[in-house]
Amino acid sequence: MEKKLTLKQKRFADEYIISGNATEAAIKAGYSKKTANVIAAENLTKPSIQKYIESKTKKKTEDTENSIEEVIRLLYETARGVPQVVPYKVYNNLTKEWEVDEIKTVVPNMKEQNQARDMILKLTGNYIDKKQIEMTANHTVTNNPLENLSTDDLKKLIDDD
Repeated sequence: MEKKLTLKQKRFADEYIISGNATEAAIKAGYSKKTANVIAAENLTKPSIQKYIESKTKKKTEDTENSIEEVIRLLYETARGVPQVVPYKVYNNLTKEWEVDEIKTVVPNMKEQNQARDMILKLTGNYIDKKQIEMTANHTVTNNPLENLSTDDLKKLIDDD
């Protein structure tokens, strides 16, 4: 039978997930500063707290991965000019909630498509920055006619003057 977390333990775990610092999390959860280090170490060994932290961080990771995939999918659709179904919401002062007023189909314009293409290129590492092009174009190689002369030849040139 799994033991339920106390309010302090739950706060500790939540703070630990945010900061990654167990002692700091213990202090923020309300434990004494003098014993926070010891209690933090103890809390991290408790299976119920470990499971809670694991479940929260796993969900956070899955949510992040899903949102990144969704953003990339939306960028590709925008770049191709695929019409998007967009709900327009209005705030209802009586219910104090946002409600869908109407649903419209919006086609991305050329500027939005180009911006989406730029973002895709940046995300995939294929974007060539204008500054890089200018630096490459302004780079010149000079041939020094004295470069291949020996020390004796250089001395002769100096003495000739």
